[in-house]
Amino acid sequence: MIVVVGATLPGLAAAARLARVGHQVVVLDRRAFPDRPAIPEPVPLSPLDPDPHVILLPGAWRDLFRKSGRPITGELGRHGLRLVPAPAPSYATSAGEITLPADRAGQWHTLAETVGPRAAATWRDLLDRLDTSWLALRPLGVEAEFTATRLDRATKAALHTHQTLADLARQAGPLGSLFTDLALRRDSDPRTTPGWLGTRLSIERTFGRWQLADSGDIPQPATRLLDIVLQRLVDRDVDLRWQTEARHVAPGRVLTTEGPVEGRAIIIATSPWQHATLTGRRPPRGLTAASTAGPQWHGWRTLLALPRLRTTIPGVYHASAFSPAGPEPWAQLLTGALAAYRVHEDLTGEDIRPTNKDWSPPRGPLRPGP
Repeated sequence: MIVVVGATLPGLAAAARLARVGHQVVVLDRRAFPDRPAIPEPVPLSPLDPDPHVILLPGAWRDLFRKSGRPITGELGRHGLRLVPAPAPSYATSAGEITLPADRAGQWHTLAETVGPRAAATWRDLLDRLDTSWLALRPLGVEAEFTATRLDRATKAALHTHQTLADLARQAGPLGSLFTDLALRRDSDPRTTPGWLGTRLSIERTFGRWQLADSGDIPQPATRLLDIVLQRLVDRDVDLRWQTEARHVAPGRVLTTEGPVEGRAIIIATSPWQHATLTGRRPPRGLTAASTAGPQWHGWRTLLALPRLRTTIPGVYHASAFSPAGPEPWAQLLTGALAAYRVHEDLTGEDIRPTNKDWSPPRGPLRPGP
């Protein structure tokens, strides 16, 4: 049995993947089964993007569904939905309101017409540089487990750790507010928020903005994806225990309001402070929670203060919006994937990371780890 504490996105993503490869999984959450708001009053999937319909980096969702059962296209079709490009967002800038397409060519033509070719070239070059930073970020907890206690010189150079979002805002001219907004949505000061978080704008340019639509082409809230993920867990026989609060976590055991639950591995998918309360460990130092999602940023070294996937407690792992990948929905899904990879490998010795050849569940009971 694997126990997941917290029906958060990382917890649900890890549970779905682990169930797919043959583990028994139980998810504990102190809340009642989540009700969804009526369609006329949709809420955002994340406070980091106020648009309730937007879905960024859909590849993370596609990968979750593909690695836990039916691919996303078929699953959405089962619910009368499909994934379609979202309308271009409008931004209030010093040059007036600009509706900025997500694609590279569209951005160039729009900006060349509205703020001039020079400003358009500056924007393009900034995002090109952030594309390089994104390549450096991917091994740091996004696509691979982050275990380092420091960043080497080459990584610092690729991430431009000396630059903040405020610095990029000054370089971006009339579009500078797009960079400062990235910090403000994280409840952070642009002057201390690392510039590499501007990769969120370059990711959007590369992968676009998406939304769900029903059979009548009516946009649907992105939160409908959560209902589909929950249904996937039910289909995978994951034991979802609502209104069951974890009180204490020890190796191999979670004490809850409904009694003890034993597990060969335990994934705590809540904040670092809740993790500390559950385990009796010291609360994190040098880390503060944002009022929106994830941590506040007090310089690039905040990255090094974030909790790692493997904890000091044997068989206990941590995966949350405070993980190095970030608090965005897509980032939390990727954090959940890393948790599933690590737990499965520790328990069975099998490496199911996507760099391997196609992997299928072994026949018979899972082989115990060392």
